[in-house]
Amino acid sequence: MFKIMKIRLRELVYKNKLSSKVSLTLMNVTLGLVNFSLCFSFLSNAEFGAWVIVFGVYQWMSAFDGGVGNQARNKYTLAEKSNDIALKKVLIREALKKSAIILLFMWLGWKVIGQFLDWERVFSGNIPDFLLEFIVFSALLNAWSKNVNKFLFARDLGFVTVIAPILNNLIIMIGLVFSQKLLSGSLIDGSQLIIVVGLYIFFSPILNLLILFLFFKNLLFNVPQRLLPEINYRDGLWFLCFQGFSGISLVMLPVMVAYLGSIELAGEVGILIRYYSLPLLVLTVFLQYEWRGITLRGFQEKISELSVWSKRLSIGWLLLMCTFGALFLMQSIILEIWFGEAINISKRLSISLVVFFCFFASKRFLTTVLQALGVIRRPALLSLIVPIVFSFHFLMETEEMEVVIFSVLISTLLEFFILVFTMKLNSPSGKFPERENT
Repeated sequence: MFKIMKIRLRELVYKNKLSSKVSLTLMNVTLGLVNFSLCFSFLSNAEFGAWVIVFGVYQWMSAFDGGVGNQARNKYTLAEKSNDIALKKVLIREALKKSAIILLFMWLGWKVIGQFLDWERVFSGNIPDFLLEFIVFSALLNAWSKNVNKFLFARDLGFVTVIAPILNNLIIMIGLVFSQKLLSGSLIDGSQLIIVVGLYIFFSPILNLLILFLFFKNLLFNVPQRLLPEINYRDGLWFLCFQGFSGISLVMLPVMVAYLGSIELAGEVGILIRYYSLPLLVLTVFLQYEWRGITLRGFQEKISELSVWSKRLSIGWLLLMCTFGALFLMQSIILEIWFGEAINISKRLSISLVVFFCFFASKRFLTTVLQALGVIRRPALLSLIVPIVFSFHFLMETEEMEVVIFSVLISTLLEFFILVFTMKLNSPSGKFPERENT
């Protein structure tokens, strides 16, 4: 009986992959929200502000795959369609090997650059140097292990990618509740933050590697040799550049507030960013699901970049904009329920951030289409606009945070309009994947 139920449940999940992915993602989002509020009550205001910054850095670095993951994903999608087992083995091996090499160099680069950054001023002494180094290394290790998600999506098994985060969030929740209930009276100053960091970063790569073995163990061994590489570093560098700069605004805003303002205010900005990032989690599910179809349509026909835009993408964008509006209207009520107390955030700051997220999410629709088609150089170059704006404000030591946010908002809007304009101008070219000479 149990075996029959298990088979039927598996069939149900496979028949409803998108709805399964959305349901699992909503479960993961709920657990993440609970954990975020537990951190808020477990840490002091200064520690929470430091945690918001360092967790943003961790998530940002975890998004890297060495620049080769999306390259491998697009080619694996086509290999899956033709059932080329040898090619699939080669792609997995090359993605893991080349990603590890690039991420190792990134870590060494961080060691050099980190010597010139005034993290003491940013964190106000709440994050020791050894803990920051451990967080950065763990983030890059997590990024390497998350290469498995690229191949799961290529196999149309995107719902599986949420299993590891759900299990990780459950572990975090249990650890936070246990620490808060049983250890809070015996903990020394600063140990609470170390516990939170350890819970968030230790188990995630282990769970990702376990999923890699369970779903791809038959492709990890007896890998054939290829005279020419399937994945090249040149195209990977454009992906790496895009990964590094496209989402840097979500990381740098709290950093700038802490550096030019206060660590406590950085915590409030971090709360708003986390709040308005919630729809992006569901958006990621939707766009990752659409990715495979965009890739296959782009390969089958000689079409312009906007020709792969579908009615589903338009409806998804409209629903997302409505969601941002609803979140803005209910912000004070939801934040009070979420954290158990009123959080006073200025109306002007809230308006600026919700408009920024509308532009940011719209840009993500376009960049996903381009990534799925293997066109990455253009969005990678445009992603440099926001870091340049941040650098200007750092050098000028701008004290008005609203000026900084407005500058980032305008920069993101500029990126969006340039992408739309260039995609409209793009004429039909050769077959995918040689759509852009990178």
